[in-house]
Amino acid sequence: MLIMDDRLDFNVLVNKHASNPALVWPQGKLTYLQYFRQIDHMSKELSKRGIKSGDTVAIVSDVNVHFPIIFFAIVKMGCIVLPVNPKFPESRINEILIKFKNC
Repeated sequence: MLIMDDRLDFNVLVNKHASNPALVWPQGKLTYLQYFRQIDHMSKELSKRGIKSGDTVAIVSDVNVHFPIIFFAIVKMGCIVLPVNPKFPESRINEILIKFKNC
């Protein structure tokens, strides 16, 4: 069971914390407003590529500044996120992707 409250509501977070830092990394930062604008943009781009609510979307990527943007864009779309460790051997990654493609 997933319980949503205002801590997970994107609109509430932006309204309360628009100018506060949401993501900080050595080369820069994004405010909540900038972060959620990028999430919106990414979700629109994913939608253009045919991804829709209920789909399972794999992310095969190192964790970097783009990862939380992509992750939450997928969540916002109502999709299931399948993070896959890119350090797995290619055969293992393919096995995982094939398994979940057939679900």
